[in-house]
Amino acid sequence: MFGLVHDVADYPMRFDWCEAAEVLQASDDWLVARLDIRLSGVAASFTTRNTFAAPRSISLELIEGPFRDLRGEWRFVPLSAEACRVELDLEFAFAGSLVGSALAIGFRRFADRLVEDFVRAAREAR
Repeated sequence: MFGLVHDVADYPMRFDWCEAAEVLQASDDWLVARLDIRLSGVAASFTTRNTFAAPRSISLELIEGPFRDLRGEWRFVPLSAEACRVELDLEFAFAGSLVGSALAIGFRRFADRLVEDFVRAAREAR
């Protein structure tokens, strides 16, 4: 699961909400990536710095985008040699425009289903 979430460049091939993804910079313990997403008919792009402690967690911090604030953490809690519990804590606030309001509604729904999307992708990859 860690590898699936970490593999940002493959998001457009796996998820219908992701139109494009690009890793802008990378090191052994972080990467900077840009995502172009479409939610409820509204397009948005944002860039985050993702810091990881493989295979346990990935922390997200906003660099640029339509958010006033975006931060979060994926956690992968081992349950057995072949299973883990996936947790995502995500905090965000949008700038106060009409598009920001429409995007906020779509992004809340998106955040609620995000873990499910990655679990489904993991099952399909088996």
